[in-house]
Amino acid sequence: MKIKLQKEVLKHFREIFIQAKSELKDNVKKTGLSGSQLWIMQQIYNFNGISNSELAKNLTLHVSTCSILVNKLIKKGLVEKTRSQTDERKIVLTISSKGSYSLYCSKVL
Repeated sequence: MKIKLQKEVLKHFREIFIQAKSELKDNVKKTGLSGSQLWIMQQIYNFNGISNSELAKNLTLHVSTCSILVNKLIKKGLVEKTRSQTDERKIVLTISSKGSYSLYCSKVL
């Protein structure tokens, strides 16, 4: 009985994984963005006004790696860097209107 249940759980896990992989492939095709870029943009959207170091911590990335990925999104016009309204010393990341449209098209939002 226990082995049968384990096989059933594994079967469902495979189905979920295949579906997620298929959806990611479709999103990459629709937007021209990689899975990691979509992931970063979703996090920036969810935590509007997040700093690069906070974003790196949330994504468990090194700050410099996160910065490189974010800068590519900035060059594409999908993410913007601005000064925080509450603390002008702090630089925060926000999604541009073009970036919001890309997230909408990918059905991430």
